[in-house]
Amino acid sequence: WTAAADSDETVADAAIEELARMAATESIAALLRLASGRRLREKAIVHISRLGQAHLGLIKGGLSSPQLETRRAVVEALGRMKHPEASEALSGALDDDRPEVRLAALLALRRLGSHVSEKRLWSMAHSDPDPGVREAARQALQR
Repeated sequence: WTAAADSDETVADAAIEELARMAATESIAALLRLASGRRLREKAIVHISRLGQAHLGLIKGGLSSPQLETRRAVVEALGRMKHPEASEALSGALDDDRPEVRLAALLALRRLGSHVSEKRLWSMAHSDPDPGVREAARQALQR
C-alpha cells in the first residue's frame, strides 16, 4: 500500500525492495499488483525477476490474473529470469486469451532464444486470431 500510495519515489522504492526481500506469498502478490500499474511497473518487474526459481510458482500464478497488465508484467519478469522453468511458463502464456499477452510471451521467448517448437510457431503464424501475433510468429520462424 505504501509503495502505491506514496508519491515520494524513495519511499516507493524502499517499499518495493522490502516486499522483494520478504519474498512471502503476500509480498509477491503485492509486487504483482504494483507491476500492473504504470508508475511502479518497471521497478516491480525488476524485483520480481530477481526473486529466483524458489518463488517461480508464485510468480507464474500471476499468469492467471484477471488483470491484463498483471499478466503482461509477469511475462516480462519471466522473460528476464532466463531459467528453463520460466521459459516453460512463457510457453504457457502463448495460450492466453489476450493477444497482448501472447505477443509479449512470443517476443520474450524469441529474445531468450528459446526453442519453441516450429509446429507451435507455424500454428500461431497461420491461425492466431491477431494479425500482430501471426506476424511475430512468422518472423520467429524465419530466424
